[in-house]
Amino acid sequence: MDPITNEDYPHSMDSFVGNRLLKFSEEESKMLKGSFDFLSLNYYTTLYAAYAPQLNSGNKSYSIDPHVNQSRKHN
Repeated sequence: MDPITNEDYPHSMDSFVGNRLLKFSEEESKMLKGSFDFLSLNYYTTLYAAYAPQLNSGNKSYSIDPHVNQSRKHN
């Protein structure tokens, strides 16, 4: 949501995703900021997530960008 509220992605997202992240021109960023009338988010999951800093190395991909190990069992 940062591009539509703050004109840019959060630094952490930029550093994790790098050049795979869509870049906005200055004009596009200004057009995006505040461009919503209503925003709603429903997110449901049955997985536990644990921080996994070791995923920072190696091939970058969508599946490791969050830097978490997911499981159905609580540790």
